[in-house]
Formats: sequence, C-alpha cells, structure tokens
Amino acid sequence: MVDGWPNFVFEMTDNCHHAWVRLVGYDLAIVPAQAFVAWAENGPAARVDIGLSSGAFAQIIPHEGGYKSKLDLSTTSSVYDVAQIELLTSPARWAVQTSIYRCDWPAGVKLRSIVAPSAPWPFDFFTENGLLIWVQNPRQIPVLQDMAAPGQSLIEMNERNSAPSVLLSYSVQSQPWLQRHSIIDLGNGKIVLSLQCPAGMLQEALEIIVSLESSFSAE
Repeated sequence: MVDGWPNFVFEMTDNCHHAWVRLVGYDLAIVPAQAFVAWAENGPAARVDIGLSSGAFAQIIPHEGGYKSKLDLSTTSSVYDVAQIELLTSPARWAVQTSIYRCDWPAGVKLRSIVAPSAPWPFDFFTENGLLIWVQNPRQIPVLQDMAAPGQSLIEMNERNSAPSVLLSYSVQSQPWLQRHSIIDLGNGKIVLSLQCPAGMLQEALEIIVSLESSFSAE
C-alpha cells in the first residue's frame, strides 16, 4: 500500500495478522525473518532469494531432498540468520502459506512482509513496475458496488464468476491507475484479494490475479 493512494481497507478480524508466513515447495518450508523481501524461481532453477532489512541475504536452493544455500558473506554468517528451514513433503512449485490460507506464489512477483503495527495485512506481492497484490480478511465484506474508495470510479463488476470482482479506476499524479477486488470463498470463510497497478498493466495484472484466485485453499 502506498500512502496517498486510494486503498479500500476493510474492518479486519482479530486474526488478520498471521503469526507466520511460510514459503512452501520442493519439499521445503521456509520461514523468513522479519522484515523481508523475497523472490522465487520454479522449475530446474528453483530457488528462493531472501533479503532482510538488516542487509542479510541468503539464496536457498532445493537440492537432493534437502537444500543448499548461498550467502552474502559481508552481511550474513549463516542461512539461519535469514530464515528457518524445515524438510517436508510438498509439491515442486512455490506457494505461500499462512495460518488461514495457502496460495501459489505467482511467477515474476516479489513477496515482502509488512511489519508496521497499523498494517491491515502481513505481506503483499509486488513488482518493480507498480503492480501490488494483497489479501485482507474482513469481519464483513461489503457488496461489490460499495468497494470504491473516495476518488475511484466503477469500470466493471462481475458477480457471476467463482470469485466475484469489481474493477475501479482512479488517478495518481494525473496518471490512470486501476484497482480490483475479488472475493475468495475458502469454504470456512471469505477473504478479499486486491490488486492495484498502472492502467497500462491491466492485461498482465489480470493474468496473474485470475491464476492466483484459483490457487487459494483453506488451512
């Protein structure tokens, strides 16, 4: 979330701040230390790069049923300065797990923790060119047409999909931006998946978000 940008923040449940975020895949479970920014690759070059606000950095690489690591030795003496790592059975792709849900880690986006006490969500996905994706766990979800923040205009509302959504437009420094909210039913509750991006990124953003919507499952 960027200060001054329209962001619809819902009244949150008491458990909206997950006690942990685990990066799961390739028979590994990785719990980064706070505050972190992480990047992942799937496939033959599978790895997770984790950087901390302290400057510590580790690259964790699945290897022969375990893992190997590469460190920035100028800032990091051990991989355990950066993350806790466990071995477990998990698919050969990276996912993000919390106490409430699990979802795929979309290709091409970074993951970062949000540690400010007032932050209404514990992490978000982002790209360097302006795409931001976050998850909220509201006490009560408003109807789609009421999800616009001040200064936003309704472009499209879709109530028929398995993940009903609303697409909104607004302006940042006279440039067109978009925000989208979709409602994900986990079976034991609902969450709201949101994105914002420059208007020119819409097609790329939709491809990521539609794939992400279908990957959510309850924990």
